[in-house]
Amino acid sequence: MQQSKAMQTRVKNFQLLTIEDPAREKYGAAKDSHPKEFQQVLRSLEIEGVDIDLSRPMMAYSPAKGRSGRFILDENASISALRHEYKHFLDDKAAGYPGLKH
Repeated sequence: MQQSKAMQTRVKNFQLLTIEDPAREKYGAAKDSHPKEFQQVLRSLEIEGVDIDLSRPMMAYSPAKGRSGRFILDENASISALRHEYKHFLDDKAAGYPGLKH
């Protein structure tokens, strides 16, 4: 069965979206390319009581209701990925930690 051009485009786009951290290839790991900022973000998260999970090769911020959430950190993440997930934490904090429903 032949795929339509629209389907081929969706497949190509999906394949591009499977790259976890495309900036890492260009800029490298944040801990190497921006070591001071990397450490500042980690210190800030620790001070705020965020649970920092270094056990998985992915990046995410998972909010919790009424308190800071969990920051899943790939130690080799690019600076853009680190900033992106840190922004989620900052937004959650500014909103008063409303939880996932927010």
